[in-house]
Amino acid sequence: MELTLRTLDAAELASSPQFARVAREVYRDDPHWAAPSEAVIAERARDAVEGRIHLHGVVALAGDRPVARAAAIVEPAAVAPSGARQGWIGLFECREDARQAGVAVLSDRRRWLRDRGLTEISAPRSDALRGGLLTSGFDEPHVVLTPYNPAYYPEVFAAAGFVPSTRMVGYRFSRDRAPRIPVPAGLGLRVRPVDPNDWAGEVARLHAFQETVFANRAARVPRPPDGTGLLADRLRQVIDPDLCLIAEDAKGRTVGVLLCLPDVWQQRPAGASPDRARLLSIGLLPGWRGRGAALAMGAALAEQLLGKGYQSLEASWVRGDNVRPQRLARALGAVPSRGLTIYDGSGPP
Repeated sequence: MELTLRTLDAAELASSPQFARVAREVYRDDPHWAAPSEAVIAERARDAVEGRIHLHGVVALAGDRPVARAAAIVEPAAVAPSGARQGWIGLFECREDARQAGVAVLSDRRRWLRDRGLTEISAPRSDALRGGLLTSGFDEPHVVLTPYNPAYYPEVFAAAGFVPSTRMVGYRFSRDRAPRIPVPAGLGLRVRPVDPNDWAGEVARLHAFQETVFANRAARVPRPPDGTGLLADRLRQVIDPDLCLIAEDAKGRTVGVLLCLPDVWQQRPAGASPDRARLLSIGLLPGWRGRGAALAMGAALAEQLLGKGYQSLEASWVRGDNVRPQRLARALGAVPSRGLTIYDGSGPP
């Protein structure tokens, strides 16, 4: 198969019918894929046009037929575990009958990053929330802000010289196995939903909390306050304030945050509300860990989900070597739902 690689700057990538067509053809007969996930292309292009990131794409053409695509992404604050600046390869898609084209676009984007001095490369990563390849759970539905891909993608990445660097797992809670969560008495903790009438204040509290609690997490990209505000504004149209919880101590200080989203990507009849949700993140200040505060937030979330008629909750992602939260999830009735792997492209081509 003779291939032509066509490069695209950010503006071209956002409007390219060839770039978009690859995904449509890959998932044409897949009932689990959520087409709204493609909105990330426009979001990332806008970030590039407005100067927040660098974004440069490529699409592989077999004749005039697009068969694979990928983009190189440079987030200025992204740093590898070594401390060096890190480049990302994301927005990857590849037809099964064109795996060599997939290898070609991955290799091309890796060269593009290396030519700009970025030798530490993580893939696939599209933004700070979405990254990794699905490696198990392919029969699970594509849940909001989670990766999704065919089962052959890991083979394409391996053929391009990428190696696994981080393995993660997800867990699913369901209404028919809803736990009774034991919350210790006398915690001195108040768990409340976010206040949409104090949006700016809540976003400021969330930013301060996350940049403190998650600052040293692997693969986390620090965000300036306006970056958190931009993300919050993008999510605001899908957020249910009752599912986003803030835990406060007796003095009103934020000690914990839980963020959960309705699965707005869920396929459903017109006018129907989602009955799936996704637990996006949960965090506590160090002094509150191991005291039952996480259980208190979990109990408050469960009450809201059950009261609103939700049938399931996807809790993702947890590092595969982080045993404690996995034990807790199982103890509360959750079952493993899917696995995910982030790859390192820093080695030889």
